[in-house]
Amino acid sequence: MRSKQIFFYVLKEDLVKILKSIESNFDIKYAEAGLMNERVSSIDSLASVEGIGNVDYGDWNHNKKYLLLSKSKSLQIREIPQKKGGIKYAIDQMKNEDSVVFYFGGLYKDDAIIASKIATISNTEFTKNIFKYISNYIKKNFKNVRGFYVSSGSLEKAKNGIRLTTDTNGSLDYDLVLTNSTNS
Repeated sequence: MRSKQIFFYVLKEDLVKILKSIESNFDIKYAEAGLMNERVSSIDSLASVEGIGNVDYGDWNHNKKYLLLSKSKSLQIREIPQKKGGIKYAIDQMKNEDSVVFYFGGLYKDDAIIASKIATISNTEFTKNIFKYISNYIKKNFKNVRGFYVSSGSLEKAKNGIRLTTDTNGSLDYDLVLTNSTNS
Protein backbone atom coordinates (compact mmCIF):
# COMPACT_ATOMS: atom_id res chain seq x y z
CA MET A 1 0.00 0.00 0.00
CA ARG A 2 1.28 3.43 -0.91
CA SER A 3 0.43 6.19 1.53
CA LYS A 4 -0.97 9.54 0.49
CA GLN A 5 -0.62 12.72 2.48
CA ILE A 6 -1.04 16.47 2.23
CA PHE A 7 0.52 19.03 4.61
CA PHE A 8 -0.99 22.39 5.47
CA TYR A 9 -1.09 25.31 7.90
CA VAL A 10 -4.51 26.35 9.10
CA LEU A 11 -6.18 28.44 11.78
CA LYS A 12 -9.51 27.78 13.47
CA GLU A 13 -11.72 29.68 11.00
CA ASP A 14 -10.45 27.78 7.95
CA LEU A 15 -10.26 24.48 9.82
CA VAL A 16 -13.92 24.74 10.79
CA LYS A 17 -14.79 25.46 7.13
CA ILE A 18 -12.90 22.33 6.03
CA LEU A 19 -14.59 20.16 8.66
CA LYS A 20 -18.08 21.50 7.91
CA SER A 21 -17.52 20.93 4.19
CA ILE A 22 -16.39 17.33 4.78
CA GLU A 23 -19.24 16.68 7.20
CA SER A 24 -21.85 18.03 4.81
CA ASN A 25 -20.55 15.96 1.88
CA PHE A 26 -19.73 12.65 3.59
CA ASP A 27 -21.55 10.50 6.12
CA ILE A 28 -18.61 10.25 8.52
CA LYS A 29 -17.62 9.94 12.13
CA TYR A 30 -14.36 10.64 13.93
CA ALA A 31 -12.39 8.82 16.61
CA GLU A 32 -9.34 10.15 18.37
CA ALA A 33 -6.40 8.08 17.18
CA GLY A 34 -3.37 6.88 19.07
CA LEU A 35 -2.56 4.63 22.01
CA MET A 36 -5.13 5.44 24.69
CA ASN A 37 -5.48 4.57 28.35
CA GLU A 38 -9.18 3.89 27.90
CA ARG A 39 -11.55 3.01 25.10
CA VAL A 40 -12.79 5.92 23.05
CA SER A 41 -16.03 6.34 21.21
CA SER A 42 -16.63 8.06 17.92
CA ILE A 43 -18.18 11.49 17.45
CA ASP A 44 -20.12 12.88 14.51
CA SER A 45 -18.52 16.32 14.25
CA LEU A 46 -15.25 18.01 15.12
CA ALA A 47 -16.26 21.45 13.84
CA SER A 48 -17.57 22.55 17.24
CA VAL A 49 -15.07 20.74 19.49
CA GLU A 50 -13.64 23.03 22.18
CA GLY A 51 -10.14 24.23 21.34
CA ILE A 52 -10.19 23.17 17.70
CA GLY A 53 -7.55 25.15 15.78
CA ASN A 54 -5.30 25.49 18.83
CA VAL A 55 -2.73 22.89 19.83
CA ASP A 56 -1.19 21.91 23.14
CA TYR A 57 2.25 21.05 21.81
CA GLY A 58 4.77 22.82 19.60
CA ASP A 59 5.70 19.52 17.91
CA TRP A 60 3.25 18.17 15.35
CA ASN A 61 3.99 14.59 16.45
CA HIS A 62 2.38 15.17 19.86
CA ASN A 63 -0.90 16.87 18.95
CA LYS A 64 -4.23 15.13 18.55
CA LYS A 65 -5.12 13.12 15.50
CA TYR A 66 -8.42 11.64 14.45
CA LEU A 67 -9.52 8.82 12.18
CA LEU A 68 -12.23 9.78 9.70
CA LEU A 69 -14.45 6.77 9.08
CA SER A 70 -17.69 6.09 7.31
CA LYS A 71 -20.59 6.04 9.78
CA SER A 72 -21.46 2.61 8.38
CA LYS A 73 -18.15 1.16 9.62
CA SER A 74 -17.55 -0.01 13.17
CA LEU A 75 -14.55 1.49 14.91
CA GLN A 76 -12.02 -1.28 15.54
CA ILE A 77 -9.93 -0.93 18.69
CA ARG A 78 -6.90 -3.11 19.38
CA GLU A 79 -6.11 -4.06 22.96
CA ILE A 80 -2.38 -3.80 23.70
CA PRO A 81 -1.27 -5.58 26.90
CA GLN A 82 1.42 -3.61 28.73
CA LYS A 83 4.57 -5.23 30.18
CA LYS A 84 3.96 -3.53 33.54
CA GLY A 85 0.35 -4.68 33.54
CA GLY A 86 -2.86 -3.22 32.26
CA ILE A 87 -4.08 -2.62 28.75
CA LYS A 88 -3.85 0.29 26.35
CA TYR A 89 -6.17 0.75 23.41
CA ALA A 90 -4.86 1.39 19.90
CA ILE A 91 -7.03 3.36 17.52
CA ASP A 92 -5.29 3.44 14.14
CA GLN A 93 -5.44 2.39 10.52
CA MET A 94 -4.09 -1.10 11.21
CA LYS A 95 -7.60 -2.37 12.02
CA ASN A 96 -9.45 0.56 10.45
CA GLU A 97 -8.07 0.41 6.93
CA ASP A 98 -11.08 2.18 5.45
CA SER A 99 -10.12 5.49 7.07
CA VAL A 100 -8.19 8.72 6.70
CA VAL A 101 -6.10 10.21 9.52
CA PHE A 102 -6.34 13.94 10.26
CA TYR A 103 -3.32 15.18 12.24
CA PHE A 104 -4.40 18.44 13.83
CA GLY A 105 -2.12 21.44 13.92
CA GLY A 106 -3.01 25.03 14.64
CA LEU A 107 -2.05 28.00 16.72
CA TYR A 108 0.45 27.30 19.49
CA LYS A 109 0.99 29.88 22.27
CA ASP A 110 0.23 32.78 19.91
CA ASP A 111 3.74 32.58 18.42
CA ALA A 112 3.61 29.63 16.01
CA ILE A 113 1.27 27.77 13.74
CA ILE A 114 1.97 24.04 13.82
CA ALA A 115 1.43 22.13 10.56
CA SER A 116 -1.51 19.80 10.02
CA LYS A 117 -1.63 16.69 7.86
CA ILE A 118 -4.19 14.45 6.22
CA ALA A 119 -2.96 10.95 5.40
CA THR A 120 -4.11 7.48 4.47
CA ILE A 121 -2.48 4.14 3.81
CA SER A 122 -5.62 2.73 2.27
CA ASN A 123 -6.85 2.62 -1.30
CA THR A 124 -10.51 1.78 -0.73
CA GLU A 125 -13.25 3.66 -2.54
CA PHE A 126 -14.14 5.60 0.61
CA THR A 127 -10.57 6.68 1.34
CA LYS A 128 -9.88 7.60 -2.28
CA ASN A 129 -13.02 9.74 -2.43
CA ILE A 130 -12.62 11.52 0.89
CA PHE A 131 -8.86 12.06 0.51
CA LYS A 132 -9.39 13.48 -2.98
CA TYR A 133 -12.18 15.73 -1.72
CA ILE A 134 -10.10 17.13 1.17
CA SER A 135 -6.98 17.51 -1.02
CA ASN A 136 -8.92 19.36 -3.70
CA TYR A 137 -10.55 21.61 -1.10
CA ILE A 138 -7.18 22.53 0.40
CA LYS A 139 -5.47 22.99 -2.97
CA LYS A 140 -8.31 25.23 -4.18
CA ASN A 141 -8.51 27.40 -1.05
CA PHE A 142 -4.93 27.52 0.25
CA LYS A 143 -1.68 28.79 -1.25
CA ASN A 144 1.03 26.23 -2.10
CA VAL A 145 4.33 27.28 -0.53
CA ARG A 146 7.09 24.74 -1.15
CA GLY A 147 4.86 21.69 -0.74
CA PHE A 148 2.83 23.00 2.20
CA TYR A 149 -0.59 24.55 1.68
CA VAL A 150 -1.14 27.71 3.72
CA SER A 151 -4.54 29.19 4.57
CA SER A 152 -5.08 32.92 4.09
CA GLY A 153 -5.28 33.44 7.86
CA SER A 154 -2.00 31.58 8.36
CA LEU A 155 -0.36 33.64 5.59
CA GLU A 156 -1.47 36.83 7.29
CA LYS A 157 -0.14 35.70 10.68
CA ALA A 158 3.18 34.63 9.09
CA LYS A 159 3.56 38.07 7.51
CA ASN A 160 3.23 39.47 11.04
CA GLY A 161 6.00 37.28 12.46
CA ILE A 162 4.22 34.08 13.54
CA ARG A 163 6.29 30.97 12.78
CA LEU A 164 5.00 28.30 10.39
CA THR A 165 6.66 25.15 11.70
CA THR A 166 6.34 21.48 12.50
CA ASP A 167 8.32 21.83 15.73
CA THR A 168 8.94 24.98 17.77
CA ASN A 169 11.98 23.35 19.39
CA GLY A 170 13.57 22.80 15.99
CA SER A 171 15.86 25.19 14.20
CA LEU A 172 14.27 28.19 12.50
CA ASP A 173 16.01 26.87 9.36
CA TYR A 174 13.25 24.24 9.13
CA ASP A 175 10.35 26.69 9.34
CA LEU A 176 8.30 27.50 6.27
CA VAL A 177 9.49 30.99 5.44
CA LEU A 178 7.52 33.26 3.16
CA THR A 179 9.38 35.09 0.41
CA ASN A 180 8.33 38.28 -1.33
CA SER A 181 6.91 36.23 -4.22
CA THR A 182 4.87 34.17 -1.70
CA ASN A 183 3.39 37.30 -0.20
CA SER A 184 1.82 38.49 -3.42
